[in-house]
Amino acid sequence: MNLKLKLTNATVALIKEGSIKERLATAYRDHLVDIDSKYLGNIDLEARFKTIKNRLGTSKNAGINARKLSVRESEELAGIIYEMLQITQAHEVSFGPMNVVVKLDDKVKLPAFLTKND
Repeated sequence: MNLKLKLTNATVALIKEGSIKERLATAYRDHLVDIDSKYLGNIDLEARFKTIKNRLGTSKNAGINARKLSVRESEELAGIIYEMLQITQAHEVSFGPMNVVVKLDDKVKLPAFLTKND
């Protein structure tokens, strides 16, 4: 999926109703947690994303970690997500549509037609 679209969806989740902690948890868990930062291709994006991942974790349990943050910390991380979206919009020409490599869950099995048969 396109990085810009993932960040747009995360930002939309951040502006919905609910507490900032819940909105942050939803944005991260549903749209960003599966991004592998080494494929971002931009130092500014990588640094910001690593900050978010260090604070919220690397699993789908982001909601638990988000609830442990203060409101101020949650707002700060939400701002970083928005900054990342702005970076993708400002630098779109230099690094294109950026497809993000997503890690597959070990429990997910690819359909037979997608696997290589030798």
